[in-house]
Amino acid sequence: MAEFEFFIQLGDGDTFGNSFIFDEYFTSPAVIEEIERETGVEYGQTLEHEENLGLEKTSQYRGSIAGIRNTSSNVITIRVQVAESSADNLKLAEAFANRIFNNEIPFVKDLSITSLKEPESGEKLLEDDLEKVSSLESLGELAPTESKKKSALLYAIAGFILGILLTTVVLFIIQLFKNKINYAFQYSWDFSDYHFIFTLDKDREQLTEFLFTPELSNQIIVHEDSDFVEQLIDTKQGIKATTALPRFTNNGTKTGEIILFVESKVTDKEWYNEQYRSAEKYNSPLTIIQVIN
Repeated sequence: MAEFEFFIQLGDGDTFGNSFIFDEYFTSPAVIEEIERETGVEYGQTLEHEENLGLEKTSQYRGSIAGIRNTSSNVITIRVQVAESSADNLKLAEAFANRIFNNEIPFVKDLSITSLKEPESGEKLLEDDLEKVSSLESLGELAPTESKKKSALLYAIAGFILGILLTTVVLFIIQLFKNKINYAFQYSWDFSDYHFIFTLDKDREQLTEFLFTPELSNQIIVHEDSDFVEQLIDTKQGIKATTALPRFTNNGTKTGEIILFVESKVTDKEWYNEQYRSAEKYNSPLTIIQVIN
């Protein structure tokens, strides 16, 4: 930053105490255009960025070009921290000072102005006054401190995890409303039922052996439309298969092992529910096999 100091005395001996009027003047559009043309330093865009960030001038905050009055001595400090380099800040401060000391500013043209410190680089404002200008003390939440960077990282990680959880919930709900079965949570079974899950490509041999070794005679495989089961029937005598359980007529009699064959993305939920309700009426072991393609 760059600064300079001066003192203004009115004709009646009182002091001029309105320091804010100076930074309002040097940040007005017409004056910005003149100073930029005169110095070759562009600073209007920085002021626009301040507005976009909501850093508007108030009695408590004056921004990157600030007029600060010492309440004890009425000395006015013009502080400039608006350019990309200290050299450009100093160049702007010198241009501002020239206008003030050469009586080129209308509202102090006929007043007595005393220069107390020529424009120079560096910070000389009191700590209490730093809250009114573009410093780490005033920017507060906008200041890029290490703790805030860590907080931002934690928020990012938390957001990522929350995003995964929300996506999982959404996908879970979508699967619940699909007609075809894809996952085990999409259909029901009882604790007394046997339940197995096979991957068709990986566990084909194990699955075939499992189906070739029925626990009881009169084993029946119930499937909706499984090419695997149809091929199995063609290669093995004695395996019974159907696409729907026959009507139950003999209450309390074991009719053999019932296998509900569920094939992911093939078996319909409504079909499975109907067959499961029918199987419950039989006094027979019930095995549910899900095959993942």
